[in-house]
Amino acid sequence: MVSVMNVYLCHNTSLCFIREWSCRQAVSLRAFHDSSMPLNELLPHGAFSSTSILRSAMTREGQIRQLLRESDDAILKAIEGSCAAQTPFASGHRKGGSGQGCSKARLHVLVDRPGVSDTQHIAFHRSSLDYPRGSFLQVAPHVRICSPELTFVQMASVLPYGSLLALGYELCGCYPISDEPNIRLVRRPLTTPQRLLAYCERLHQAPGAKLARIAAREVRARSASPKETELAALALAPVRQGGFGLPDAKLNEPIALSAAAAKVARGFTIVCDLYWPKAAFGIEYDGRASHGGSGGQTRDSRRRDALALDGIDLLTVTSDQLSNVTECEVLLDHARVRVGKTPRRRKQGFIEKHMVLRHDIRNFHQNPWG
Repeated sequence: MVSVMNVYLCHNTSLCFIREWSCRQAVSLRAFHDSSMPLNELLPHGAFSSTSILRSAMTREGQIRQLLRESDDAILKAIEGSCAAQTPFASGHRKGGSGQGCSKARLHVLVDRPGVSDTQHIAFHRSSLDYPRGSFLQVAPHVRICSPELTFVQMASVLPYGSLLALGYELCGCYPISDEPNIRLVRRPLTTPQRLLAYCERLHQAPGAKLARIAAREVRARSASPKETELAALALAPVRQGGFGLPDAKLNEPIALSAAAAKVARGFTIVCDLYWPKAAFGIEYDGRASHGGSGGQTRDSRRRDALALDGIDLLTVTSDQLSNVTECEVLLDHARVRVGKTPRRRKQGFIEKHMVLRHDIRNFHQNPWG
């Protein structure tokens, strides 16, 4: 009896797939903020059948590429095409897609046996781990990808802390995929901080698992752009990792308005980039590209006035201020006091750690493949 062979795509290749899948399965911003919608319906785990078994993995390049080529899934075909051409996969991207492609053209494949050598087009990763439930998602017949949670752990073996933290924010976020103001589409989240941390704690024996657990503890859900990720990560990451160590905040949490404030805002809720409910204080990143340019100034003014009517203070951080270490420090120190924490004197060596964290986050956003 001949056993059925499976392909297990991992590392950069599984990341490539889930990024593109989430863009092609976009949801409206309203649906994303609708707390009554079960989150599992949005996640890949709710869309694909899953397993924890790594068994009978294909190890021959020709068979692997043929299987991907014959798949009905357009993303898998694009990935196989990028491997064959040794160029970033960009074909088939519609307007509003991820636009990133798979810049690591070589396929990354997980196998369950030793003695398998890399080829020009495929990097094989040998593993004998016992994987937790839901580690692999079946995306086509005999084709499985590593789950977002397992992919996060795998990438921890090649990314530094700041870049891994940015990846965690991305996986749990909803970065916009349409610049059209009337469409307001966002890509699906790929996991949650709770799922990410729970998985990292279960797969403690994997390479990079320790760093993955450290980073997963600091990931927050619902970031809506790379700049929001940078702001949140710098503000909330622990001081020992180079962050400012502000208390936990809600990201893009809808705030219900009073009747008077709703009239000013012309809506019943307002979403702040970072929000501390008990302190009635929020931070908003003001980047012209992400807030509709100059045409959004009136809307921004209405939002600030509406929040002020309800006793909520809003601190605005511009792109230039976020980039300037001194100005950013002053603003986030003010935020720390405003949310009820005493100012803290930073120990020698903090600024070096902070600059490394900044560099690694920005480097990831410029080169999101490690």
